[in-house]
Amino acid sequence: MRGNIGKGTEEFKFFGDLFRLVGDYYQPEKNEEYWEKLIADSENLIRQYEKCHFSFLVRGFVLVLNVWLSDVKFNQVDNGHWVITFERGDKVG
Repeated sequence: MRGNIGKGTEEFKFFGDLFRLVGDYYQPEKNEEYWEKLIADSENLIRQYEKCHFSFLVRGFVLVLNVWLSDVKFNQVDNGHWVITFERGDKVG
């Protein structure tokens, strides 16, 4: 069933924040500063939404983005499949 995630909702704000994260890091760089900043900004985004009802969706999107940037964009692995997991917990990282 279709739901409303229109302007002004927390979900709408999250997708805007996620899109900014994607845009900021879309071209992986071959230096530690890039990867450290990506991880820090990813953790900050997760923290920002950790109390919302869709926090697991937030974690999932951020996790997939990080793996995709590392494996597909940076290391050019475009075949096979991923096994991605995360543990439920109160702390990020």
